[in-house]
Amino acid sequence: MFSPNFSPNCILSHSLADWRDLPARGSRISASREILLQLGAGLCCAAAYVWIDHPLAQAVNRLLPARRIASTLPDLLGSFVVAISLLGLGVTWIAYRHALTGLARLGPLLSLGAPLAFATKLLAKWTFGRIAIRVYLYHPGFDGFHWFAGQGPFRGFPSGHMLVAATLVVLVVAVWPRLRTLGVAVLLALALTLILTSYHFLADIIAGWALGHALAWLMLTADARIRPGATVPTPP
Repeated sequence: MFSPNFSPNCILSHSLADWRDLPARGSRISASREILLQLGAGLCCAAAYVWIDHPLAQAVNRLLPARRIASTLPDLLGSFVVAISLLGLGVTWIAYRHALTGLARLGPLLSLGAPLAFATKLLAKWTFGRIAIRVYLYHPGFDGFHWFAGQGPFRGFPSGHMLVAATLVVLVVAVWPRLRTLGVAVLLALALTLILTSYHFLADIIAGWALGHALAWLMLTADARIRPGATVPTPP
């Protein structure tokens, strides 16, 4: 039972029963869990950068040379973000018009999440300034971070595609937990595609997922306080 001293605006629903019963403690647990997840992702990213990125990129390039597929992969991320934002606005209008609770929760999150993820991607790429994988493949040994100089060939880290996708997947799964398996499959398929097409190093993909997850968590936490009854993320 809830104590009458708790404000409904503080209640963050979660699948664990004790989080539902103790919302204040649940909020702290959720934040601690996100911090631990980000630390784990950071360690995995560092390990990939030091030990995995170069051997994996070279092996994939021998199997599927990047020069053969580079011209067949247009970057449609910007168009995708615009489409999702417009879709979110449309979903919101339909949901409120027909009193569809789940869609009413999801629509604004999508319409805001997509452009915020895209903006985060631009800022992160400019901040880290890592060499793009295809430049590295043409000039082996030429890799590294060029801080606050992310332009031209120095925009490889993190993966913007994974950042945007992870943000949207976490938002959707938080509203509809039954879609978690599908969300995991989408992110794994995207990660594999980005590696096999020599679009990103593994570390870029891990970092993109971590930033997308963090952004979605912040949005959901804020949404739970602004709109009572909102959910906190249940990450894929």
